[in-house]
Amino acid sequence: MSFEVFTDTRSRTKEYISVTANRTFGLPRTFIDKQNITNNERCVILYDKDTKQVALHFSDQGPKFGLAIRIPNKAQGGMVVAHSFFDRIDIDLPKYVGRYDDFNKVDLKSLGYDKEGVAYVIKLDEHKNDKPTSGVETNSVVVDITPVDPSEIPF
Repeated sequence: MSFEVFTDTRSRTKEYISVTANRTFGLPRTFIDKQNITNNERCVILYDKDTKQVALHFSDQGPKFGLAIRIPNKAQGGMVVAHSFFDRIDIDLPKYVGRYDDFNKVDLKSLGYDKEGVAYVIKLDEHKNDKPTSGVETNSVVVDITPVDPSEIPF
């Protein structure tokens, strides 16, 4: 029997697009790698206000209305700073902050644009909280704490 040490502890394995409270679209490394997105591209945002759907199209053809894609290095994910977009659309942003792993990859032509390429479409839905909670209330007070001898810890 041969055991190997698992060393890839920092990488994310899921593809998703996130909407952040800082008015950006977050792109994890897995998404960037699988969709072949680079710093040389620009992100064009398309928005359907009736259905609250956002489509992100990444292009290296110098689109007129494209936003920069920031990818700091080959190990980290990236982001599209979209302050102007979020400032102009009429939504209560904190309700929509979170991960959108149910994005759809669609042809631009199906969105009504006569251009070659694809877009990644998310539907803005109200998110409660994407992070799991421990079940402990944040306002709870621990009264009885017994010190632990470190030598009694089994690892």
